[in-house]
Amino acid sequence: MYSKVITTEALPILPLTWPDIDLERGRLRLSANDAKNHRELWVPVADALIERLRTMQAASTSPLIFAAPLGGFLHHFPDHSARR
Repeated sequence: MYSKVITTEALPILPLTWPDIDLERGRLRLSANDAKNHRELWVPVADALIERLRTMQAASTSPLIFAAPLGGFLHHFPDHSARR
C-alpha cells in the first residue's frame, strides 16, 4: 500500500478536471498523455489535500480543479512558501 504523501507542491501543473480526482479513494489520475511512461496512472493524494479538494469542489462552478478567477486554466500560483 502506498503512503499518502502527494501534496500540492508535488502535483504537476496540468489542467486537471474534477473527473481526474477520486475523492472517495484519495487518488489523482494522470492521463496517458500526461504521464511520463504514457500510461494512465493513479497517484495517492494526502488526506489533507483531499479534504481541501472536497471543499473546493462544493464551491466550484468550473470543470477545472484549479480554474482562473475569470475561467480557464490557472497558470500562476501564489507562493506561500515563505516562512514568517
